[in-house]
Amino acid sequence: MRVLQLKQAIRKLGSDLQKLKGHFLLASVHLPFGSEEIRSAPTERLARRRKEVFNQIDLCVTAPPPEEVPGEPQDSQSAARSSLGESCGIEISDMIFKKEVQLALRAKLGVGALPLQFSDTNGVDIFTVILPDDANVSKVKGLLLFTESPTADYLKKDEPRSSENQKGLVTRRDAPRTSAAEEKAGLVQGKTIREWEAEQDQFAEQPKLPAGWLRVKSRKDGSVYFWHKESQKATFEVPLPEGWMKQTSKSTGKVYYWNQKRKISVFERPTE
Repeated sequence: MRVLQLKQAIRKLGSDLQKLKGHFLLASVHLPFGSEEIRSAPTERLARRRKEVFNQIDLCVTAPPPEEVPGEPQDSQSAARSSLGESCGIEISDMIFKKEVQLALRAKLGVGALPLQFSDTNGVDIFTVILPDDANVSKVKGLLLFTESPTADYLKKDEPRSSENQKGLVTRRDAPRTSAAEEKAGLVQGKTIREWEAEQDQFAEQPKLPAGWLRVKSRKDGSVYFWHKESQKATFEVPLPEGWMKQTSKSTGKVYYWNQKRKISVFERPTE
């Protein structure tokens, strides 16, 4: 068993690491490849690495990088997050991974000197991520998912987390706008809300919308968009029920939906 990488990383992290009492350091265990995995490697270089480099049990703070896809360059942080998902089965939300949040967590714990990133002796970029003790934990398709608590004090105060954003009321720049005259008359695309409510049958074959939402058709080009009756805002983005947030997995690239209050994650777009 080789532990050299782990020892080197601990030295790079410095003395502040010892102050994190009650925290755990995640280390990866990399097992040697079997003969069949070596023979089936897509390139000779990778086969040689599997045979000559990854030939012992390694205890370290890195995971093997994901297989490179020709023509699809990947930055260090994306590669690290992909490795975390593929090799360790762990996914961390974008918010927790943010530099500002990580700095706030370090300040709160009194470990400001703990580096956000460093390179090991092989030139591999290492990212040091602190998982807050109030993080929400769920499981999505075999991945252990860590997301921020909605009441966490490490969140930026100017982060757009209003009920409007959580309901999906993000108006695109090109979303249809109601004229001042129509707005004063309570009209949307020349019709009242009651008239649009009566005409929703024409969209009966479309997925059900959350409460308070209507489908509206533009008089200009016939495009269909979504109108929220209470806030009187328009969006082309299919709205989510209250409490749901749309997320994208950094390790798999798949879109999923997270409900903070109910502590559940699903891949199918929720309707209630």
